[in-house]
Amino acid sequence: MSVDYKIVTGVEAREVVKRMISVSRSGSEVCRAVDAFFQFIDEYHIDVSRQPVALVDGKIVGYGMVLVNPGAMAGILLPQQLPELWGVDELSYRQIMVGLVRWVAEQIEPWDLAILQAILSSKDEDSFDSILCEGGFSHLCDLTIMESLAKINPSTMRNDDVEWVPFDESLSPRFEEVILQSYEASKDCPLLTGLRTGGEVLEGHRWSGIFLRKGWWLMRYRGRDAGVILLNGSQEQADRLELIYMGLTPQFRGLGLGRILLSRAFEAAESLNKNVIRLAVDRNNIYTKQLYEQMGFEQIDHQVVLAILNEKRRHRLRGK
Repeated sequence: MSVDYKIVTGVEAREVVKRMISVSRSGSEVCRAVDAFFQFIDEYHIDVSRQPVALVDGKIVGYGMVLVNPGAMAGILLPQQLPELWGVDELSYRQIMVGLVRWVAEQIEPWDLAILQAILSSKDEDSFDSILCEGGFSHLCDLTIMESLAKINPSTMRNDDVEWVPFDESLSPRFEEVILQSYEASKDCPLLTGLRTGGEVLEGHRWSGIFLRKGWWLMRYRGRDAGVILLNGSQEQADRLELIYMGLTPQFRGLGLGRILLSRAFEAAESLNKNVIRLAVDRNNIYTKQLYEQMGFEQIDHQVVLAILNEKRRHRLRGK
């Protein structure tokens, strides 16, 4: 069986997306799910205009869905179950999907992506881990998903040397600089360092949830920019804040500022009338995970992140 792989666009790409959404659904449920999904991608500026398919004699025998997010990142999703496709048994389908994943991986440089990733929940690992790894993906990190009630933490600390600066577009370069500096010697997915510009990183964070200007803060310590905390709203749960990013530059670590920075999340939650704060942390980032636990966060889930990283892009950015 000779399989051809291609990227489809326009109406064909939209049909692939509809197929992905329709798997395991029927009737009016399909229409509602498709409408909700396209509304979601419009709101979050997600590009689904290019989609991968596998063809035999011009007929689709495999497909996936690629979501290109702002900030030079993309994710890949595979059908949750074997779709009803023309003349394909389970073994052949698996081989086809490995080839499809490899084909998508080859687009990372032409599409100027920094990262192509797949985030797997515990129920997805057995189904997709081997297909993705055979297709070129590698293990990036294990994420611990944590939540806390958004109460003002009793251990909140004050420091007269700390000043809070709210986000403004004119301050974007300062936020970008602090975030990039905070990556130095970071234990949180360190392999991602150097793949994106500061502007791309900030843009990616802006569209990771519902952007809340009142949730983005720059911490200054003794007159110098020291850290940032970025909190977005959740479309999934209206009363929840998502801690998108928190980081300190190297020279301000070990001063107890991490606790003060995290305390800002609880204060922001109160001012924004949010009841829950959720975050994800690299399981290997033991110190930060312990800080979250001390501040009342508890683990609710875990995820495995597989990825292909654009090393050519990293090399280009280092040369600038």
